[in-house]
Amino acid sequence: MNRTLLLLVLFLSAVSADAQPAENFLPDQRFFEEQAREYQRWLDQSGVGATLRVHEVRVAEDEISLDLGFPSTNSDTVAVWWLALRRDFARQNEGRSLEEELFFKMVYFMQVPPTQGYVQVFNSFDTQKDLYTCFFRGIRYEQGQVKVDEQGCRVQIKEFDVRSTDIPASRTVTQSNFRKQYTKTAVFQIIETYVTQRFTRQNCDDRHPSIEWIDRRDELWFNVNDLCKEVLSDESNPWWCAALYGAGLDSYRNCIKRERLEFHIRYWETPEGFHIYCQLDAKFGSGFWDEVKRGAYKNMETDYKTYVEQYAQKFKNELFDAILR
Repeated sequence: MNRTLLLLVLFLSAVSADAQPAENFLPDQRFFEEQAREYQRWLDQSGVGATLRVHEVRVAEDEISLDLGFPSTNSDTVAVWWLALRRDFARQNEGRSLEEELFFKMVYFMQVPPTQGYVQVFNSFDTQKDLYTCFFRGIRYEQGQVKVDEQGCRVQIKEFDVRSTDIPASRTVTQSNFRKQYTKTAVFQIIETYVTQRFTRQNCDDRHPSIEWIDRRDELWFNVNDLCKEVLSDESNPWWCAALYGAGLDSYRNCIKRERLEFHIRYWETPEGFHIYCQLDAKFGSGFWDEVKRGAYKNMETDYKTYVEQYAQKFKNELFDAILR
């Protein structure tokens, strides 16, 4: 075969290879469903199957999507479970994240190229009931690496570790005494006292902050109602409200926005001490009315994101100080 003919054959072979249509996954639906069951077996054997479950494998012509879910659809519970899974995995594995492990095992079991695999983790798959999922992780492969898309409800989450070495030098304690002093019950009592003292003081006229405790056993879950200038600290009384009050209408003494904060505070032990997880959901309502119905509150992060972020960081620091005080 002369040189010209050889080059022509190689050229035609390359063109033919490029012209080959991408593999169609649809005819192999049953295979992928079987592999999804194998994936669940791997989750079970890895020790995460009790928390993370295969919900469905969805097959398209050019992509395989594996949907993972949890035993509960409560987004707060799911967020804590996911955090614990990531933490436990990181302690036992170096150089690879939980998201990477879930993804690469998926393409291994499904026997597809990484660019055609996708892993989705949801708190709820009921699109009729939960139109906007409050927990979502989308794990994909792009530009040679695993990337993770995140979506959640608009809440602020702050976390910190407390160790015996954080105790001031004047109160140095042994590790064993530290654990005895800072049990979950003891820390929750400290936080309850701090929260009560912090939020029940009156910052504005005609506002009477109150704490609504929902859970004090598994976590500290509480709402603080009828706040004023707590997060939106530089708010002032609208001029029209002051004018109405000046005209003798006493009910318009204060029209500053009413604030409502919801907290979830959780505790778990660590080898060095304990870990605090704090979730904040801040809302506001009109100060024009004496009472704001629940449905009339608006999420504060939509219009006041910077305020909420700064407040969450400030509360975290104050909470840390209160625990060690």
